[in-house]
Amino acid sequence: MATITKIRIGILLFTLSIIISIKLIENNFYKPHKINDWKQLEWSNFQGIPRPFSTFTAGIASDIKLVEDSTSKHKYYAKAYQNETLSWVNKNDITPNNSTHLLKHEQYHFNIAEVLARKLNQALSTDTSLSESDLIDSLVRYNMLLNTENKKYDKETDHGLIISQQKYWEYKIDSVLFRQTISMQEGLKGPLFEDYERLSDDDFKNYRYYKYNMGFKLGIQYLGEEDWDIDDKIITFLSSDNIEIHYLDRETQANNQFGIHSIYVMKEQQTKYNFHSIRIDDIVYSIITTYPYSSDSTGYERISKSFLSSITIHDKPLIN
Repeated sequence: MATITKIRIGILLFTLSIIISIKLIENNFYKPHKINDWKQLEWSNFQGIPRPFSTFTAGIASDIKLVEDSTSKHKYYAKAYQNETLSWVNKNDITPNNSTHLLKHEQYHFNIAEVLARKLNQALSTDTSLSESDLIDSLVRYNMLLNTENKKYDKETDHGLIISQQKYWEYKIDSVLFRQTISMQEGLKGPLFEDYERLSDDDFKNYRYYKYNMGFKLGIQYLGEEDWDIDDKIITFLSSDNIEIHYLDRETQANNQFGIHSIYVMKEQQTKYNFHSIRIDDIVYSIITTYPYSSDSTGYERISKSFLSSITIHDKPLIN
């Protein structure tokens, strides 16, 4: 009996030592913590010890903190931080093929923290009567929301493995942090991101860019008399053998207006197009998104819908 008791005590002590060791590793117990403001991360910013028994390649420790700011109404300002000492990467799992993608997934965890820090600052700016206790409560609430959003991000993207959903989250977060707006004098208004290309001459203006594995185009074209049958030309193009139509709606209105909305696939390229063409008098407005046509396209569909929903022509939404 005594031997069995000793064995049980030994097992218990061993288990406790393992648990304590893991906790010490998680907190890098003997190492001073290095904190980074929101920025573009590199793998060198992940200095923590890789988690024992973890099935993941990396993990980031990021949160929101309140810092003193004499220019703020509350004398505090919310900022997103990354704890470099608690962020870790198993370098043995990093390869030239997956390094960029994995780092980007962790970066967007940090970007989510920045989005929520900005929202917290916006919320604080609208209420100048908050006490210090109220500020702390708000901080706790937003960090809980950060935890929820991080879990949702990992679940929807399967920790970055579902590429189209990863791209959707990048688009969603970038829309808060980096998006610009283009307003053409012809009445077309919509979102742009960095590295866009502008093409124009006397007859047309196009803004286009390639991002999130997708193509985006906003453009207008002035029509000459020989182009007034452009809607028929578009329908003829859509009737070609290399095109598989998934949706087609054609609407002709009074006052020289027409609209065509088509979703189609270029068979040889396996590329899906969501195409809108609207003519008002002598101007044709073209809005197009393109993306890979595959079984993993749900995220791209979400991006396309969000992008097209943000377009207006003479202050009227492209999609009602």
